[in-house]
Amino acid sequence: GGDTINPTYKTHTKDGHLEAVKVVYDPAEIEYGELVDYFLRHVDPTDDGGQFCDRGNSYRTAIFVDDADERTNVETQIA
Repeated sequence: GGDTINPTYKTHTKDGHLEAVKVVYDPAEIEYGELVDYFLRHVDPTDDGGQFCDRGNSYRTAIFVDDADERTNVETQIA
């Protein structure tokens, strides 16, 4: 999200951006679904106001997927 090119840490939330982390993993060591399960056990993806005691735009969650299989996996686990 967001419209600013190259937002900074100080401006990313007011510009509508989210902080993101790209997870690189070895599918021979752990399955994608296990990573999603772990993530969902430690955040509440249905709370658009933040996470637990951390509130505000900086603490909203999102899962960005690479393909339809990943999307299906995430949506199934959230449902």
